[in-house]
Amino acid sequence: MKAQGNSKKRTAIGMLALTTLFFILVVIVQSRAVCRYTVRQAREPVLKQDLQEMRRAIDEYTLKNERPPQSLNDLVDGNFLRAIPADPITLKADWVAKFDDVKLAAKRRVNGIVDVRSNSGGSNAHGEPYNSW
Repeated sequence: MKAQGNSKKRTAIGMLALTTLFFILVVIVQSRAVCRYTVRQAREPVLKQDLQEMRRAIDEYTLKNERPPQSLNDLVDGNFLRAIPADPITLKADWVAKFDDVKLAAKRRVNGIVDVRSNSGGSNAHGEPYNSW
């Protein structure tokens, strides 16, 4: 009888240990997911700020030089930006420059950079693609 009681005790302890291990694994997996989400959320305001700064620099360059920049490096060379920032989402300076005609004078149009976007294929928590900001 004693052996059977001991066996039940071991089984109960084993089940308790297995349940505890499972709970710990669930907590670890969830904390990693939350951490990734938090890091992504922390990068979003930086992306917005970098886009605003580069768009401002594009506008200032166009007004001062009476033509839009032909590359993002023109903004650095003209001292409108210190450096081209790394996209906080892709962690690379791989921005997508949008080219279009800019009307400068009555009948004068010049093609150049009019906007800049992230090269990321990701989305924010609301499903908005970063490359549409």
